[in-house]
This record gives sequence, C-alpha cells and structure tokens, in this order.
Amino acid sequence: MLTSMRKHRRFLNLFLWLVIFAFLATIVVVWGLGEKTTAETFAVKIGDRTIGYSEYQNRESNVDPETRTLMGDGFRQWFLGEVINSELLLLEANRLKIPVSNVETAAAITQTEAFMTNGVFDIEHYQTALEYNGLTPAAYESSVKDQIKINKMVQLIRDSVSVTDQEVQEEFVYQNTKLAASYFAVPTAAYINASNPADADLNAFFTENQERYRIAPQVKLKYVTFNPTSFEYTPQVSDEAVRERYTATAAAFSEPELLDLSEIYVKVPAGSDNETDKKAQDKISAAFADLKANKSFADVARQYSEDEFAANGGFIGKIARPEGELPAELATVFALKSGEVSNIVKTPEGYAIFRVDNHTEARVTPYDDVKDGIRMSMEDDARTGAYRTYIYGIYREVLSTGNITAYLAKNPEKFTAVETAFIAEDSNNAFITDPDIRSTLFTLGKTEVSPILEINGTSYIFEIADRVNSRLPELSEVRERVIADYKTDKAFEAAVADVNAKVTATSMTEQEFASASKAFNATVEKIPAFTRMAMPSSVAWASDLAEMLFKNKAGDLVTYPMPLGKMIYVVRVDSVAKPAASELAPIRESIALYLKEVKAEAAVAGVIDTLKTQHPVVVSPSFQ
Repeated sequence: MLTSMRKHRRFLNLFLWLVIFAFLATIVVVWGLGEKTTAETFAVKIGDRTIGYSEYQNRESNVDPETRTLMGDGFRQWFLGEVINSELLLLEANRLKIPVSNVETAAAITQTEAFMTNGVFDIEHYQTALEYNGLTPAAYESSVKDQIKINKMVQLIRDSVSVTDQEVQEEFVYQNTKLAASYFAVPTAAYINASNPADADLNAFFTENQERYRIAPQVKLKYVTFNPTSFEYTPQVSDEAVRERYTATAAAFSEPELLDLSEIYVKVPAGSDNETDKKAQDKISAAFADLKANKSFADVARQYSEDEFAANGGFIGKIARPEGELPAELATVFALKSGEVSNIVKTPEGYAIFRVDNHTEARVTPYDDVKDGIRMSMEDDARTGAYRTYIYGIYREVLSTGNITAYLAKNPEKFTAVETAFIAEDSNNAFITDPDIRSTLFTLGKTEVSPILEINGTSYIFEIADRVNSRLPELSEVRERVIADYKTDKAFEAAVADVNAKVTATSMTEQEFASASKAFNATVEKIPAFTRMAMPSSVAWASDLAEMLFKNKAGDLVTYPMPLGKMIYVVRVDSVAKPAASELAPIRESIALYLKEVKAEAAVAGVIDTLKTQHPVVVSPSFQ
C-alpha cells in the first residue's frame, strides 16, 4: 500500500497544488474571455454541475509552464481529471456543510496578487478585471468561496491520517537500505532481419499497432493580430492621482528595519536528555566567557558554533524585521544596537549568542524620490487597460456577428485577416509551440473563434477556417515506416528470447555473471551502493527496475527488457545492507512527517475515488 502511495506521490502533489491555487489568480492573468460562436458545448458534467467550455479553458490557461512540461502530451487528460476531482470535493464539502465566512472570502480576494497594485489590493483594478472577463463581483466571490470550501475539505481529509511507530520503522528501513549491483546490456540491433516481412505478417502487425500511425488532426487558421506597441493612447495622470497612489501604497515604498546579524549557536536536538542539555549550556557559557575576555566574536564563533555560519565567523547576513509580534529570541535581537552582543538566549533548537553588526531603522522613501516612477507605472497601467478595453471591444463585436469571416463581411475596412495553410497538431508550427494554445485551437470546431491569445507580445484572435479530423491511415500510406517498426520489434523479441535462453539461472556468483556476459560480447558495469531515495543516474531512469532489485537478495539476477532504448539489461544484485537501528533516532521525526504527508495525499485520492462512484461524470466527446 505504501509503495503504491509513494509511486503516485508526484501526481498527488500536483493535484493538491491545483486544488489550492487553481482559481484565485485566473481572472487577470489570462484573456479567457469568449464563449464559442455557436451554442457552447459543455466540457464536463459532474452530478448536477456543468462546466462550460469557456470556464474550463480559463482554468486550464492558469496552469504554469513547468507543470505543462512535466505532464507532456498527457497534460490535457491529466488536467481534465484534476478539474473533475476538485468538483467532486466541492460536492462533498457542500454535503458536509463546510462553512466559509465572508471574512475568509474577502481575505482570499484582497490577498490575491493579481488584484494588487504595488503590493496593495486595488478595488478599481479588481472591478476592472472582473468586467474584462464578463464576471460580476457576486459570481466571482461565490467561486472563491467554493474554492475555500475545497481547500477546507482537503485539509479535513489530510488531518484524519496518523502514523504509527511500526510504520516509521518500516519506512526507515525502506528508505535507507543500500543495494549495489552489476549489469551488462544486450543491444537488439544485431538481431534485425535484413529481409522484409511477408505481406500477411506485415498486415497483421499493422492491424495490431494501427494507433501508432494515427494521423494527427489539422486546422486551417484565419486570424487577426493587434500589437500593443502600435496602439495609440496618451494617458493623463494628474499630480493629485500620483500623490493619492503614493499615500495608498506607502508600504510599497517602506524600507524595513534591517540588521546585519551574526550568531554563535550550540544545538540541542529535540528530545535530548538533561545531560545533553547541560553539555550545550556549558559550551555556550564557555563561548560567552571568551567574548567577555574580549576575544573576537568571529574567532569565538569559528571555535564554538555548530551551524553553517560558523566558518564565516558566525555572520548570517541581513535580516528584516518581520511583521507582527516577534518571537522571544527575535525580540532580543531587534532590541540590540549596532555593535552590541546579546546575553545567552534559549531558542527552540538550542542556545545562541547574537551580535548586531549594523542596525538600520525602518524608513519611508520620500514622495519626491518616487513620484516619477509612480507616474510611469500609472501611465503604463492606464495604457494597458485602454489597450485591453479596445481589444475586448473588437472581440465582442466579432463574437456578436458570429466569427471573423462574418465580421469582415460587414466591416471590411476594420482590419485584414490572414489565412494559413493546414497545420497538423503534432507539427512544430510557431502558432502551436505553446501547449495551451495548441490545446485551445484544436478543441475548436470549424468556424469557431478562439479566446484572445497572446503570442510573443502580440494579441491574436483565431477562427478555424477549416478542419480535418484525426484518422487512421491505410497501410500503403505508411508502409516503409511499418516495415521498419516490424523489424525493430521482432529484433527486440528475438533478443529477449536469446537472453532468456542463455541466462537461465536465477542467481550467480560474480565470476559466473562475468562469464555469462561474454556470450553476448558485453561488458559488466558496476552500480555503486545506493538507496531508493538517492538512486544513481545509471538506474534513476528505471525506478521500477530499482524497486525490483530491492526485492531480491545478493547474487540474484533480474532481466530487464527496455523497449524504448532497444536494450535488454541483465542485472545482478551484488549486496543488500539494511541500516542499523541506531541510525533511526536522529531522523525519526522527519520520516514520520514524510510518511504522514504520503498517507495524507493518498487519503485525498481515496476519497476522490469513492466520490467518483457516487456522482456520474460525463465528459464532452471533444475532450475524450
């Protein structure tokens, strides 16, 4: 069970990221404006809840590029699953009547960076952003409240898990068992048959593997572009407005109270006994005595301190005064003047002595020093807002007439549309290198219009002028490719059969393994000892192979065919060593926290699986 949870942990983490962050920043960071020009088809239905195409697209547009890259070609199906999961959790939160107050909702909105100007919530910016996206404050705030419910539902599930001592011990052994191995690789190229296959064999192979040769859908695009650099608009910002912005955002021009701080630190591990604590007190007291004897703070830190700053004479660097009430040790530090040294301070992790090398009081940058910058920022904001209003107005006009073609038939003087040749979904055409834009365009049907899309700083509105759906080819269209794949696959099968025929033992000595490699003219390579949590590059690409190895004992063999690389690996476990029980104590807490996180994520996934059996889910055919 725990192995399964660990295996899927990366994807569970991505789901939790989506639940917590997917909604709150969507409004102003994407255009995401449009309904389709025909009656909008739904994206997905979960129980009584229907998510329209535009709402779905808004959510999808907000996923960061790193996640898109991680998910690769499977991003779209993965994201669809995450939308379904979040809606199922919302249904359950509503069933349990999980409360969300207006105060919580207001806090979530006012703390959203997309609605801030110079770090402060801007009600004007907020209202404008909603207007751009065709939303009322009531509708948006209701959606925010739903998202908070989902977050609370997730937290409720996560808080329900616990970890036993037995599980911690088992996880400790699992994470810290070390394994060393040897391997040799058998390439399959030598097994390729130079002769072409018989027609009957080729036809059978093609029929069985036809999906490998599916021809991607194609679209012909008609589009218009708008460039903000050619948009003519002269913003007018008064001196009074600049002054008001400065007053409203004074915090943005504040320089915090700063310290150049050094420390001497003696660690007391959590759960230490009185004797250990006494030794730490004696050590920090000796350090303090040296300071009283006028020894250099840096020299004393190098001699006594037990943290990463010791080598640098205890110098930590600049720290800013945090907001709110200070913990006791920080209150002591910020009470010191430049050049002063504290008494011995008890901290949650041990004992410390602090020195403030320089103490700079907080200050606010004068208005005259920043007024020009504020004016430029306000002018840029006004110019950007006017440009978006202009583009949005044209976009609404295009939608009101149906599409670009219909709009230009009525307004030929407005702008000129460009039409492309057919573009395949799997091509490297510049318009579709961004996975989000590719997904958007290939979801649309013929004559439908895209949202406003940004490509390299230029705004585009696309219409699907024509579309050719994906299809399976005839053998004659891809015959040479099929022949090559047939030969490669058959060579791989022959290589696997040859290895299995020649390596029949389930375990070998080191000498026997070296002898076996000679039958394939292969060289034995060594894999130094590693743990599951820190695999070397030689096996990191095949985590399932590593897991297989850890299930064996010294001398055992594992044969690992790798179709992607067209290699067969024969691996011998050289040694397996479990960790000493005494090594658990210093890392017990971190293992328990890790294990609780894994179990919490699995618990969320388990609840979602149960909810899927209780609520019918219908996905639009265009998303299948």
